[in-house]
Amino acid sequence: MTRPERGWSGARIDNVLLGEEKMTDLHQKPAASGRDGHLCRSASSAEEMLRSLTETNRHSAGELWLNEAPDEAAGQRLRIGNTVFRGTSEYQDIWVFDNPVFGRVLALDGHVQTTVHDEFIYHEMMAHVPMLAHGGAREVLIVGGGDGGVLREVLKHGSVRRAVMVEIDRQVIDVCRTHLPSLGGSAFADSRTEIVIDDGPAFLRRTSETFDVILVDAPDPVGPGQTLFSSGFLRFCHARLRPGGILVVQSGVSFLQAANIRRTVTRLRELFHEVWAYTAAVPSYYGGAMTFACASNAPQRLAVSEETLATRHAAARIQTRCYTPALHVASFALPRYLADQLSRSRHSHPHDGSIVADREARPKRRVT
Repeated sequence: MTRPERGWSGARIDNVLLGEEKMTDLHQKPAASGRDGHLCRSASSAEEMLRSLTETNRHSAGELWLNEAPDEAAGQRLRIGNTVFRGTSEYQDIWVFDNPVFGRVLALDGHVQTTVHDEFIYHEMMAHVPMLAHGGAREVLIVGGGDGGVLREVLKHGSVRRAVMVEIDRQVIDVCRTHLPSLGGSAFADSRTEIVIDDGPAFLRRTSETFDVILVDAPDPVGPGQTLFSSGFLRFCHARLRPGGILVVQSGVSFLQAANIRRTVTRLRELFHEVWAYTAAVPSYYGGAMTFACASNAPQRLAVSEETLATRHAAARIQTRCYTPALHVASFALPRYLADQLSRSRHSHPHDGSIVADREARPKRRVT
């Protein structure tokens, strides 16, 4: 799926009436992490929360807002225009609404997953970085990604003969195809597409198939999403990659979720020879640049020159709004604070000759 419940404490405001500076029908809903829900800026008392809401919405009487609180002192809020769809599947609350800045928004359990105005950044960077680094992927597995955005980008590559998307919640696919059709485009109807409604770890445990690229468009490690970051799940991914294959795992926002990124990279380094992280700035994801962990057992598979990437990109005739070969290379240049979190011996990335020292210093353990 697209990033359900990003592991943050949060709340929904179902109705705000401010004509007389008072609120009615304020409903808190704790996030799946089990932490208490917080309204607006997560103030420490009910009085402060209500005052914060009043001050924030003073000129927006009667408007509805979706609020996300990454921690107890910071968050983001989106004004809700028209509610296009609201329902509950077997797994989560699904909400599609319009926002004047981000356009149509998909929220799951009260947390923003994707928006039509900035989705291309996330989906292009998740898909094209590994696809063009590989250079000839024919079989691709997507775990999650029910909105269809990653699938759409993968299928732009003419080398792809089959793309398997394993999504646990069929209703998310149906809702997105109906109310957010631009996300998947024609990908769901493409003859190369195979949709499997199943739990990702269970699918990988059962299947004997192997893939050139595996993309894990995962939720954060809370509730059921924890399994998609476990050593066991990552070991399944490792076993299902073909020689020279590439694995990418959505790992969270760089500033507020650095600990999760560090855990994911650490676990991948126990399995793969080459493990790096790259980032993309997605406006609707609060808390720093979205970070992707990227892994392969093929030496230098990730260290593709900009010139080679440009040649592959031109040959593929792919139209993008965010991805470029230059950005591909630059996205691996991590800010110091994140590089330090990932315990690198120096600030480096796979397109920099200094990675040799890091690679040689790191124990190499092949797990089969």
